[in-house]
Amino acid sequence: MKFKHKKFLSEYELKNVTWVGIEYDREKLINFFDRYNELKHLSSTNDVIEEISIMDKILESHNVENLEKLLSNDFEYCRWATIENLSRKASIEILLDGKYSKETFTIVSNLPVVDFKLIMNRTKELIRNINNAANDAEMDVSAIPGVK
Repeated sequence: MKFKHKKFLSEYELKNVTWVGIEYDREKLINFFDRYNELKHLSSTNDVIEEISIMDKILESHNVENLEKLLSNDFEYCRWATIENLSRKASIEILLDGKYSKETFTIVSNLPVVDFKLIMNRTKELIRNINNAANDAEMDVSAIPGVK
């Protein structure tokens, strides 16, 4: 028996793992467009066409104008993206380690006070959302397939 496989990740993985956050992570967005342009210059195989199609869907799910703002270093949009990126990083550190890393806290504490407060509030909001989702999942274990 001969099995075939695709040489790229599934649409689910590309959308929810690999390219999630391109609207606030400039480096990831640059990598996204590097990959997109690389695919556009490859021979049009079924795999290439399918991956481009998936990436087109990802682009359609975002406001392209905002992505362009991030790439062009628009001050206000980059400020928002930085606040979101640092808030997500901080929430992960707090949830996993119980505190900010020295690196993250050094960056956050050197920002203007108004942005520091926005990061603190967004970090709390993300942690609250994660905790609420975890609590909801614990209460609804009986609805999860395969769990008794």
